[in-house]
Amino acid sequence: MTRFLLKCFALLTLLLFGVLLGMQLSNEGMNQIKGYDDSSFKEALEWSANDESWEATVLGEEWSEERLLEKQKAYEEATSGHFISEAGAKAGEAFYTVVNQLLRLVTGT
Repeated sequence: MTRFLLKCFALLTLLLFGVLLGMQLSNEGMNQIKGYDDSSFKEALEWSANDESWEATVLGEEWSEERLLEKQKAYEEATSGHFISEAGAKAGEAFYTVVNQLLRLVTGT
């Protein structure tokens, strides 16, 4: 029995070592393929800030504070005036209230 357990332990140790070695080799291979060591690549995010505003370059696309505020305003306009979503939210609240009152009535609390 002891001999069997020693063989199992040795086999598991060998397999664990193999898995760890494989993970290390694949990590090194992925870094070579992606070219992380190449200095010609630009950073994904470049940031500069002044006293009154900021600018960022995300994957080569320029972003400024004004542009972000314009996009935020457009998003708020697009999501604020939907009659169907407002009606659905009110119907959901009403349904919740009715079910809650019915459960209180049935349980007696």
